[in-house]
Amino acid sequence: MAGLTDKYIYEGILALCCLIAILKTTAAQQIIGIDLKTRKFIFCIIAFLFGLIHISTFSPLYPNLFWAYPVFVLPQIIMGFGFGYVRIKYGFLYGFILHFMVNFMFLILSFVK
Repeated sequence: MAGLTDKYIYEGILALCCLIAILKTTAAQQIIGIDLKTRKFIFCIIAFLFGLIHISTFSPLYPNLFWAYPVFVLPQIIMGFGFGYVRIKYGFLYGFILHFMVNFMFLILSFVK
């Protein structure tokens, strides 16, 4: 059970760091007017990091397979781009709700036998 708690603490810290990065990026856009090319680059990095956070769902982690883990989390990376698009186009709340709905769907499916 201690490993499960550590996993959630680790994911929580990483999620908080990504949230801070997103909020800082949004604030920076409004304050100093980052150009479009830089905003696209930051968006891609954050979406990619969103997917990489989900590597923590694979345990134990094997160092000789680290090259393959980005392939394993490719669906989460793609969803990171999708959630990011929704967040930019419609606002934070809609991106949050979409992420919640996807997680909730998989949570419900995990209980169905």
